[in-house]
Amino acid sequence: MKKKLIISEEGKQNIERLALTLSIGLLTMLKSGIVSTEEAENFFFNPYSAASLKLLGVNKKIEELIVYGAQLGDIERLIPEKFPDSINKHLDEALELAKNLPNSKLPTKKWIDE
Repeated sequence: MKKKLIISEEGKQNIERLALTLSIGLLTMLKSGIVSTEEAENFFFNPYSAASLKLLGVNKKIEELIVYGAQLGDIERLIPEKFPDSINKHLDEALELAKNLPNSKLPTKKWIDE
C-alpha cells in the first residue's frame, strides 16, 4: 500500500508561516549539505509552489523567496563561488519575514491531515 502524507493549512497568515517554515528548513539543510539543490527544488523551491502561493494571496516577498529558491541550482552551477552567500542571503530573508509574522493564535489546526 502506498503511503501518503497530506499537509494543509488554512488562512493567509498560517499559509505564510508554513511556507516560511518549509523554506527555512530546506535552506538550512541545503546549507549543511543534507539535501541537494535538485531536492530542494523538487520539494518546494519551484514555479508550481510559487504560483500556488500567489493564487492563495501570500505576501509577495514570500512568493519571490520561493522563485529565488528555484534559481539556487542555476547559481550553484554557473557561479558556484556565490552559492554559499546566496543560500545565506536567502535564509536571512526567510528568517526576517518569519520574525515579522504575527504570532499564531493557539490552538491552531494541525498541519498534517490523515
